[in-house]
Amino acid sequence: MIIALSIRKTCMVWVNTKGENEMIYEYILDEKKNFYYVPRASSLCDARERESLFLKYLGESPLIVSPKVWGFLLKEHKIKYLEV
Repeated sequence: MIIALSIRKTCMVWVNTKGENEMIYEYILDEKKNFYYVPRASSLCDARERESLFLKYLGESPLIVSPKVWGFLLKEHKIKYLEV
């Protein structure tokens, strides 16, 4: 059950029933090129935090793309979510 929800430009944050913050980061996986793409973060701190979580859970650093490139990628790939 979600108690509170906050949506940032590149992730969603909510507080669960235990009072813990949970985050969802969106990304696109290009399986042909074996790259994780993420949209530009709203701040450098958000980008660093997201990168460390991708390294921890997916074993790779994501490639940050511009809003225009993100739009092109969305036409060819589905968004996936990293939930932490």
